Amino acid sequence: MSELPPVVLAESSKPPQIWLENQISAVKEYLKEAWGTLYDMLHISHPLGRQIVAYSADAGGNEERIARFLRLTIPPLSLVGSMIFLYYLIDQLNPTSKEKKAARKKAMEVIKALRISPLPKLTDYEVCIAVSLVDTSTLETSWSSIGGLEEVVADLRDSVILPFRASTYLLPRSRLFRAPKGVLFYGPPGCGKTLLARAMARAANARFFNLQISNLVNMWYGESQKLAEAVFSLAHKLQPSIIFIDEIDSFLTTRSTHDHEATRMMKTQFMALWDGLLSEPDSRIMVIGATNRPGDLDSAILRRLPYKVRVPLPNAIQRQEIMKVHLRGEPLDASVTPAFLKAFAVQTEGLSGSDLFEICREAALRNLQGWLNSPQAAANFDGVSGGGGDNSSEEKMRPRNLSISVADFEYAYQKFRCHQLADNTVIPLLKPIMDGLD
Repeated sequence: MSELPPVVLAESSKPPQIWLENQISAVKEYLKEAWGTLYDMLHISHPLGRQIVAYSADAGGNEERIARFLRLTIPPLSLVGSMIFLYYLIDQLNPTSKEKKAARKKAMEVIKALRISPLPKLTDYEVCIAVSLVDTSTLETSWSSIGGLEEVVADLRDSVILPFRASTYLLPRSRLFRAPKGVLFYGPPGCGKTLLARAMARAANARFFNLQISNLVNMWYGESQKLAEAVFSLAHKLQPSIIFIDEIDSFLTTRSTHDHEATRMMKTQFMALWDGLLSEPDSRIMVIGATNRPGDLDSAILRRLPYKVRVPLPNAIQRQEIMKVHLRGEPLDASVTPAFLKAFAVQTEGLSGSDLFEICREAALRNLQGWLNSPQAAANFDGVSGGGGDNSSEEKMRPRNLSISVADFEYAYQKFRCHQLADNTVIPLLKPIMDGLD
């Protein structure tokens, strides 16, 4: 039997340390050449040259120290550099990184303006929701800005605002003294639902979130649920908080099998955190919704909005009060008397508060139109646009005698009627009101 040939082991590849040793040797050679160059440049008789020669005597020891230092520091520095590069690469591949950075910058500006102290630690998703915070002190809407809804305002103060603002130490520890978890304003458009929500936010002295649906919808799977969770986690950190959702029917409609999976999961997550198993009963978080179509809301949402306020079209007395609010502080002609406003309110049956504001605005502009179209006004505007006028010249440019008259109201109402859409809304003709005041 022939003997097997001896097994010859291949030479192992050079260990990785050889590369490091070669680099260290190259550094040593470079240092030697550097010392030699300095020695040649500086004469030995010069004091500085003698110092260099004395220092070069210890060059061998210094080279060993440098070599040992490089041998110990290069591997961890390489590891740190690799980790930094990997983190940067992952951050660039993250599809939502730019959005989160922009949201964090804007959220910090909002939080700084609100003077929130101490500043809680926010996650990336809570930062995206923080951009919807509104400074209630800048809102011009108050209870006095709402006309014709005195009973609704009084009820909201007693049943919602008072228990919401009162601390748990002031009220008895009972579930019956708590503020409602949700308030729903429903009724025709233009009747003051959003105004009531703004006035409530200012009166409650709470953090106000003007939540938009675009703040929750995200194209990436699972992001919408995390944003919905961030709404209540951030509201809990900043409580007392009010979350306002205008046109809530466009978001929390009745769930059906035709809903997209992501949309259905987002609705479920929102409702579970709002008033579910894990929600805290003592949290001071209130959700306010406004809608023109309450029948489209999911039954579970209606259950979570127990305090419902119907805001109907105003009657004649309410329309008169709304007119007084709109005309407060405006220049009125002597012909615009309380009797005229009462008769005007009776003749404008079927109009909302928003419609009445447009009529008042058009009536005020009618008196201004003649002056705006005059050559004097054009010359004045050219002078103002040039930026060379002073306060006295600007005062002279202002028009005089712009008080709103009865004729302006009649013109504005007729124009309003002509521009209405052809729907089932019946807007009566405005009769000459002055004839009925005799």
